[in-house]
Amino acid sequence: MNSITKIPMLKILIPFVMGIFVSILCHIPSIFFILILLTSCITYFLINKYTNPTFRVSNNAILNIPLFISFISIGAICTNFKNPSHLPHKIYKKYYAIATIEKIKHKDFSSNLQLFITETIDSCGNHLPINQRMTALIEGNNYSIFEGNTILIKFDPQPITNSGNPEGFNYASYQRKKGILYHLFINHNEYIIIGHKHNQTSFANRIQQYIVECIQNSSLIPDAKSFFITTILGDTSFLDSDTRELFSFAGISHILALSGLHIGILYLLLGIFLFPLDYFGHKRLRLFISLIVIISFSFITGFSSSVTRACIMIGFIIISRIIYRKNSSLNALFASALIILFINPREICEIGFQFSFLSVLLILLLSNKLNIFSPKQELLYHFYSLILISIITSLGTILLSAYYFNYISFTSLFTNFLIVPMLPIIIGCGIIYTILLCCSIDISSLSHLLNKSYFIITDISNGFTSMPYFYMNNIFVSSSMLFISMICLISIILFIIHKKKTIYIITFFCSILSMIALNIIERINTPHSGYVIFHDFNQCNIMLFHNGTAELLYCNDSINLEEFKLRHKSFISKYNIRDINCKHITTDMPLILGNKKAIIIASNTTHKTVRNPIIDVDYIIISGAFYGSIKDIMLNYNPQKIIFSANIHHLRENDLIQECNQLSIHYHTISSNGAIYSFYNK
Repeated sequence: MNSITKIPMLKILIPFVMGIFVSILCHIPSIFFILILLTSCITYFLINKYTNPTFRVSNNAILNIPLFISFISIGAICTNFKNPSHLPHKIYKKYYAIATIEKIKHKDFSSNLQLFITETIDSCGNHLPINQRMTALIEGNNYSIFEGNTILIKFDPQPITNSGNPEGFNYASYQRKKGILYHLFINHNEYIIIGHKHNQTSFANRIQQYIVECIQNSSLIPDAKSFFITTILGDTSFLDSDTRELFSFAGISHILALSGLHIGILYLLLGIFLFPLDYFGHKRLRLFISLIVIISFSFITGFSSSVTRACIMIGFIIISRIIYRKNSSLNALFASALIILFINPREICEIGFQFSFLSVLLILLLSNKLNIFSPKQELLYHFYSLILISIITSLGTILLSAYYFNYISFTSLFTNFLIVPMLPIIIGCGIIYTILLCCSIDISSLSHLLNKSYFIITDISNGFTSMPYFYMNNIFVSSSMLFISMICLISIILFIIHKKKTIYIITFFCSILSMIALNIIERINTPHSGYVIFHDFNQCNIMLFHNGTAELLYCNDSINLEEFKLRHKSFISKYNIRDINCKHITTDMPLILGNKKAIIIASNTTHKTVRNPIIDVDYIIISGAFYGSIKDIMLNYNPQKIIFSANIHHLRENDLIQECNQLSIHYHTISSNGAIYSFYNK
């Protein structure tokens, strides 16, 4: 076990991370942290200048406090500095904007883009630089636009908001971490291409597109094409949802997302292919070529956090070998984490960063300690190491899986043991095959081998996931429970690697008792009944639930219940909903939502009959299938509030909102203000 003196990066990383969380949770201005940083630096300088060496050695721990506080301040300052800024108030809807397309993804009837807005132009021709990154939705598919295109658009930015669904994904926070605060809806006639700007991102995207086209035109079967595009480029959009779900339940989804595993395999393959250079005395050249190839691969695949972490970590190891320095794997891991967080401090909240960092940390800490074979027994040592790595990563990340994905997979212990040893051969052959395809060479025997490999992986996954009790679904883990569980995990790790055991045993059992107590408290405080009007773009969905049984009300002709469960699995898990019955609702159907009386308007038949007297209701819920006016509704109902479902087109919604304002009617737009829900115990 490396001592703390051999991993100095840890002494920097811990306070830096503390500073990130202080900034995220407290929202303190940067000037405050700058003053603390200056004070700490001056204090440290004065102590070192005016104290004798004996005092400094004997009080080393105390003297490190100013440095500790300094790195906390630096972490907070970096986080505040990376926060995206809001648009100035003088940006009006009459403005136009010039933007560069950074990313583009075509869907069935629209295109999703990530834009970098460089400047806005008002009706008088005045230019205002803003330098904002935004997402955009363009109606219709225009395959003549590409990454790097410069476009002129009508500028009507809308703040990105959360769905507001209970236990739902925090989309606004997710985009904020990427530096994006606004979204644009662009009609098909509201933009023109005015140029093209070559940059690193567009260059990498063009290479990716060329590789994808080569694989798509190959002799691989369709499913194998999608699999190898995903494993080589990390683009999961080519995989269907069933395949992604299969790999998740099998516990091998990590082979789909580019991570340290792929970088490690690439480094191993480069070592094999370039090994002859060692015989000619060019070991440094081999290491240098390996480093260049790994950096190039990371660039082409988009520098995701897991790939960047692995690239930096291996880079430290390679450079230390080039200059003949000893290296510490733990120090390299912490250094890579520090660099990633310095570039984007909010990466610490990303799922991929947490999974990859925790997995590698556990492997580095425990694999050698738990290996019962000596490195001299090379075959047994490496074989047992594969088993250990599979067990350590599966058990170590089981808490994060339960927290983020609401399930625990026990199949990963077996699937990883069978599949991971095959990956170097499979990915190696896949990379070689892809390189040959880019050179217009399609070897049928290699294609057949890759098809067989894909079938073997899916057959193993299907075999284990079809067995009963191999995974637990609908598990809800709160943030408090995750925190206590992590303390429990840390105590187990320290128990294994340290000689003094008593304190870690006590910590472990205290954590277990705390988890039991917290679980009881959470179960008592969790409501048993309630209703939710969901923020779903596809249709207007309303759920009534009571003691584990729910009724899902929907307006469209049909509903995909499994897809609904997947979107709202955290909600279903937390409130322990076991049975869901679907019920189709039509216009004028009365609903009782708690103590509220509601009417759904799901068609255009409302204005065809006029009731007398007018019916008083609490809510009128308008779905996307209604194309009438608010005045038509008011002929029959007197609502306290009108609720606009999220599946109403945004232009149509703006017209209805304008009509509500003219009639002085209270309204709630789910697309902007989030879902409506109420929970109660009874």
